[in-house]
Amino acid sequence: MINTNFGDLQAAFDTWLHDYNSERPPLGYRNMGRCPIETVFSFTRKLSA
Repeated sequence: MINTNFGDLQAAFDTWLHDYNSERPPLGYRNMGRCPIETVFSFTRKLSA
């Protein structure tokens, strides 16, 4: 499907970004089995502590 307006592109990107950060299988040794967003939250909690 080809999106022709900015609103459609933004909606598709927002959906992809949420899935990428929250739903996809964790990959890479830095994530240690966590989704990317969990890795980010873990890091920010350490900074604010």
